[in-house]
Formats: sequence, C-alpha cells, structure tokens
Amino acid sequence: MAQLYVSPVAYQSHMVIVHPDKLGQSLILRMPEFITMADGSRRGHPANIVWDEVQTRSELQYRWDEPDHVKRQWSLDLSGQAEAGDDELSFQVTMHNIGDQPLDRGAHLFCLQAGAHQDFQDYDGERTFVRLADRWASVNEMVGGVFEEHRMTGFQSQRDGVIGNIMAKVSSGSEWVLGIAINQDGGVSSNHQIWPSCIHANPKWPLLSPDEQEVVRGKVYFFQGGLDELYDRYRRDFAEG
Repeated sequence: MAQLYVSPVAYQSHMVIVHPDKLGQSLILRMPEFITMADGSRRGHPANIVWDEVQTRSELQYRWDEPDHVKRQWSLDLSGQAEAGDDELSFQVTMHNIGDQPLDRGAHLFCLQAGAHQDFQDYDGERTFVRLADRWASVNEMVGGVFEEHRMTGFQSQRDGVIGNIMAKVSSGSEWVLGIAINQDGGVSSNHQIWPSCIHANPKWPLLSPDEQEVVRGKVYFFQGGLDELYDRYRRDFAEG
C-alpha cells in the first residue's frame, strides 16, 4: 500500500490526488463539480472556495466563501473535507439549505478526472465499469458500443440495473484500478473524451427543510489490483454498513 497525497486547487472545490508511484500523473477530484439552483433554472461551478490544510499533504477542508446574498440565490451553503490514506481518499460534502423552501438539489456530480493518466484514458469505454447485481459490466457493453458525439454516459439503479453509487476504471495493462463511490444511490456517469476521462458518483439528496443539512460521504480508490478487490473494499466501506 502507498499513502496518497492531496493538495487543493485555488478558489475551486477541486483537489489534486497523487499516488507516489504515479508522479506527474495527477487525478482531480471535484467535490462537487456543479451546483444547481433550487428551481433548476441555473447551474454553475462554486467559486470563492477557501481551503485549509489540516494535515500537510493528507487532510484538507474547505468552506464556500461567497457573500450571504449569493448563497441565498442558490438557497444553499457548502463545506467539505478530505483525508488521504493508503491507496484511498475519504471525502465528505455538507449541503445546508439556507432558503425558505424545501430543497432536494444543489451540489451534484462528484467528478474524478483521470485524463492526465494515459493508461486510464478510455475513449471506447472498454475499461470503465459499472457494477450490476452479480458482476462488473463495461460502459461499452452498457451502451452497446454506441456513444453520443459528446461521449458522456449515465446510469441509474432503477432504469439500468446498476448499483448506483460506484464506478471504476482499470489501467490499460489491467494492473491498476481506480474507483469512486458515495453513500447515496443517485447514479453514476462518465465522460470518455481523452480529456477529462472522468467518472462520476451523483448523489440523490433527500428533501431538506429550511435550515436542515445533509452530508454525502465518499471514497476514491487508487491501487494496484483488480475490480474484485475494489468491490470487496467498497462493500466493507459502504454496502455492509
């Protein structure tokens, strides 16, 4: 096992993840990539993020530092934290309803970019996987080998039969595995353009009353091994409690 390293991206809710055996080939975790207004009329990237380095190279936390009137336009406030460990990173994002109406949307698309890793680039979706009830299935299989021009895909548990909170990639030599999972069953998606070569875990937030908040917890896995080992770790971390 190897200790992962993390560092923040200035002003954004993004962090860089580095494996010591893969120097020069960083991952980017967006937590989240987007926020959406309560009525769905607008979405954007949260800016003016302030980061604190709790522990050098391994533990970070952030807060959204927009003025109150800006946050109220979105009806929400955000904060997050992450801690790197051996071959994995734990993260959480807290969404607080600061509006005067119930809120079930806001932070979405927890995005793990692997475009800087040539061996995780997967234009045809043959090495990017979702989990079905009894096996892994490649994205290529799930879409029947036919992609839209933008090469984005998305899958949900009820519609597509996937376990809707874990997605994975294997390297071109099948020696490394990369995964992202969260503790909410909203869905997964992926972008197969060479950049960003990303996989997403997408939360389905519960309906939050005014002044109520909810926490999404997740993990990024990055290790030498295979999909079966990843699923065992996922089950220990999420599916079994």
